[in-house]
Amino acid sequence: MLRIDWAGEEWLLLAGRGLYWPRREMLLVADTHFGKPSTFRRAGIPVPEEATDATLSRLDALLTRTGARTLVVLGDLLHAALDDEDVVWRRLADWRDTWRALAWVVVAGNHDRSAGRPPTAFDIEYHDRYFELDGIRLQHHPASLPDCAVVAGHVHPGFVLYDVGQTPMRMPCFHLQRDVLTLPAVGAFTGNGRVRPTLEDRVFVCGDDEVIELPPVERKR
Repeated sequence: MLRIDWAGEEWLLLAGRGLYWPRREMLLVADTHFGKPSTFRRAGIPVPEEATDATLSRLDALLTRTGARTLVVLGDLLHAALDDEDVVWRRLADWRDTWRALAWVVVAGNHDRSAGRPPTAFDIEYHDRYFELDGIRLQHHPASLPDCAVVAGHVHPGFVLYDVGQTPMRMPCFHLQRDVLTLPAVGAFTGNGRVRPTLEDRVFVCGDDEVIELPPVERKR
């Protein structure tokens, strides 16, 4: 974990691509994109379903590590509409039963609006646009607002690093602007976009087991 102070609160950035809000005992993640492999297979592209289990295992580790009482998914819980018999629903239902005491909040993303809401049996508190707590707005799209700080996802932020042989590696990262904190995609089958931060921004790269803040001198490429 890497601790930062921002928007008047303490936050913990986690290598598993989650953000923990200690005072609220709340774990925030973005862009699980459950069902994306199913969408590819329906289009005739042979993608294995293991991504669902990998994403759920990542959530298990984050929840166990933090002891969070609430999980907030900042959009794109689902990638597309699922058939009633899709194996993803069964895996999610089993996972929900394991974490039945956990409060689960979802803020709709662009994919969720076409995929539809999850079944009521999942006991999810669902917000169509945003969820606001203590003057901090939790939403899908990163956007600067005049009256509050924003935590968001959507763009799957990543940053390109170079190894000793100058081979580029695009790593998931947290991107902190003055009043907007953008989370990396927690989904195992999502990919990373590319952020181009200003010198005033902060970038935190997620390694296998640690989060590292990049100094400005390493962000010039």
